[in-house]
Amino acid sequence: MTQIPDPRLAKEVENLRAEAQHLRRHLRLLSDLSRRIAASVLEPESILQQVVDAACELTSARYGALALFEGGGDNHGLYVHGISDEERARVGEQPKGLGVLGLVREAERPLRLADLTRHPRSVGFPPGHPPMKSFLGVPIRNGGEVAGALYLADKTTELEFTPEDEELLVLFRDQAAAAIRNARLFQREREARSQAEGAQEALSESETRLQAILDNTTAVVFVKDLEGRYVFTNRRYEALRGAGRGEMIGKTVYEIYSPEIADAIWAHDQEVVETRSPHEWEEQFRHPDGTSTTYLSLRFPLWDSAGLLYGVCGILTDISERKRQEEARLEELQGLRALVETSPVGVFTVEAATGTVRMVNREAERILGFPQHSELSLDQYEQAFVRRRPDGRAYRPEELAFRRALATGEVVQGEEMWLEFPDGRRILGRVNVSPVYDDNGRITAAVAAIQDMGGLATLLDDMTGEATATQPALARTDGALMEAGSASERGAAREVNEDSVYCEPPGSGRAQNRGWIFAVADGMGGEAVGELASRTAAGALVDAYYRSSGGPPGLASAASEANQAVRALAASKLQYAGMGTTLTAALINGARLTVAHVGDSRAYLVRNGRTDQVTQDHSWVAELVRAGALTKDQGRTHRYRNVLTRALGRQDQVQVDLIERDLEDGDILVLCSDGVTGKVEDAEIARMVAAQPPQRAASSLVSLARTRGGEDDESAIVVQWQRAPTARAGSE
Repeated sequence: MTQIPDPRLAKEVENLRAEAQHLRRHLRLLSDLSRRIAASVLEPESILQQVVDAACELTSARYGALALFEGGGDNHGLYVHGISDEERARVGEQPKGLGVLGLVREAERPLRLADLTRHPRSVGFPPGHPPMKSFLGVPIRNGGEVAGALYLADKTTELEFTPEDEELLVLFRDQAAAAIRNARLFQREREARSQAEGAQEALSESETRLQAILDNTTAVVFVKDLEGRYVFTNRRYEALRGAGRGEMIGKTVYEIYSPEIADAIWAHDQEVVETRSPHEWEEQFRHPDGTSTTYLSLRFPLWDSAGLLYGVCGILTDISERKRQEEARLEELQGLRALVETSPVGVFTVEAATGTVRMVNREAERILGFPQHSELSLDQYEQAFVRRRPDGRAYRPEELAFRRALATGEVVQGEEMWLEFPDGRRILGRVNVSPVYDDNGRITAAVAAIQDMGGLATLLDDMTGEATATQPALARTDGALMEAGSASERGAAREVNEDSVYCEPPGSGRAQNRGWIFAVADGMGGEAVGELASRTAAGALVDAYYRSSGGPPGLASAASEANQAVRALAASKLQYAGMGTTLTAALINGARLTVAHVGDSRAYLVRNGRTDQVTQDHSWVAELVRAGALTKDQGRTHRYRNVLTRALGRQDQVQVDLIERDLEDGDILVLCSDGVTGKVEDAEIARMVAAQPPQRAASSLVSLARTRGGEDDESAIVVQWQRAPTARAGSE
């Protein structure tokens, strides 16, 4: 019996055959495109262009683009198909990847759209861009990262791209990833070749410069190979031997020195080679005239770039010259010790490694009760008496000036504290503490100077017959008096205090003609980097101003020099990149106030109990508040309130606000970082500075900010200005 075929089955078989034939055709095309790309010997740009051309051919796309991404995700390169050079020129800059293109990169999966203009992420086309409708995008992965993406638009054979097109493009992206890898390798190889050629030229130039430098150094320098032959000598060595360079290069010590001297030198060279470490010895060298000199010889091994030992370098120093220098330093040190011993200010030091209190002078012994020649530990020193801030709060151990200087390198200037002793004595002291660094930048000690403010007041009373304030005024020749105080504390959420404050000392001679400088800087960059940026800016500003002719132009120029100083420091080391700082500096010269300002630290002028904010914050949130988009209260708590629009160190040129005001009797100038203004209201600032002496007011502002959270570093300077009282009747 003959079986009648099922028409539906026959149709399905026919469809399957057609689909298989269609698939084979696409696979052949995919294989052919892959071979063409793999076999290409062109440069990376041509290979990557072939990738996008092949993708369009594979899917019948009219337009295509291959985008390459770097670590940050930004487009690093763009190769297009179907758009002429003229059209590209009309379009302008390449897309930023913020719309649908960015969605493919972010989602890291294919995206197929019938009409890309209707997608919610579509941002439209720039003027001059050809219109596009259907869209197919596929990310390209290279290991664990998205290295690029293929974007196709306007399928020519159908209205939109099909799932089959998507599958083919997914298969093809492995070839695209390989092409991207090869392009990167080619580019790195090309850059490496260029760098190698440049390095070779630089090496030759460096060798010439090195020879010139070593020829002009005061040290005796030589280099030998592992067989003991001289391969380099400088002029000092040639003068020592009384022989030219050509007479020594290639020879061993046995061909130059007597056997007994050569044996000692050779033994020293071998010890360096065998131990592979530097050594020092004393060696005697005989001069051609028969005299001899003892040198301190430093020998160290030399390694090539592959880590192989290839020679020994020696540097000789005349010990007699060093001894003369040591004697001079000893004499200088003895003079310094005598000066410190007779100083009216208490001086003592603490070693960082052992925490031992050393070099206590007579005044420190009198104030603190420490025997001069005893060696107390820092713990014993801290337990000897209680230290309180001017507002009465006791210091925590980590808040003590010595601890801060040794732990973070903070320079403490003019910090007032009450010292309460077990015997009932109570002394108001002013403390300055500075860290001491070795040649490697490590803190080895801290030096403290403490002044008995009560004793100073008594001395002045005896001299003048009047009661004297514990905080000396800054006397002005033009009939004005100033009294200043400052305070700065590390924030609770910070490892290092990134703020810096500066007050020109009361007895400053240079300020008599050019005026007094006060400055607050709030560093950025993280931990020690921010602290270094703020300290550099403040120091550079002060140095530059007092080198200038003074006045507002000098202050503006000094602020610009401070910006350049921070820029130069940021470029000196990789870890300093991105450092910056605010800077608010005030110049008081007679009855004239000038403020130079960059950032969000602030300057206030308190007059008759009212606070006038002299500066405007250079921050994104402050701009919104001034524009009316945010209220002042909203700005104080906004999450982006610390995003600055201006700071020192971020650009080659920085715009500095320069504000000038006339001072009136009783005016109070307040400079503070945002660690204070973020926690203390303007009205509170006015009340606190009007009710207390400047030093106590500055400490109180910082303490109040700290008690209210104090995550950020808090710094404040308070300066009270007044006209000097007229002379008393009958006085001379």
